[in-house]
Amino acid sequence: MTPRRGGIRHIGLICHLRPKRALPIIETGDIELVMCAANFVEVHTYDFEGTVFAEAPKRGMGVVAMKILGGRDAEGAKLSATELKKALATVRAYQPFSDRELSKISTKGKQMAKDWGELRGPVAWNV
Repeated sequence: MTPRRGGIRHIGLICHLRPKRALPIIETGDIELVMCAANFVEVHTYDFEGTVFAEAPKRGMGVVAMKILGGRDAEGAKLSATELKKALATVRAYQPFSDRELSKISTKGKQMAKDWGELRGPVAWNV
């Protein structure tokens, strides 16, 4: 049976752990989008921002951050309708962090990452 032409238009990649395993796939040029776990805590554990998200734009790929609310609860972080509206208002009023604010949030994220550990699984390439 011959596959129907035009059945697949776009191919993407999704990652929760082991960011360095995604790099060879990105380097093929066969995918158009990456979606990875990214938040102020897990950047200190998995660092998709410094690996996958840094490489994808060089290749013209789209980037989507997931798990942005983080959390080690098995059910994940949840927002009420009110919290969602507040979050959207915050995004719409976005202002970059000052150096002081960035340092403070990074310090807190590092401590939380230490407490959480490898929340989503191992970071190592060979695991």
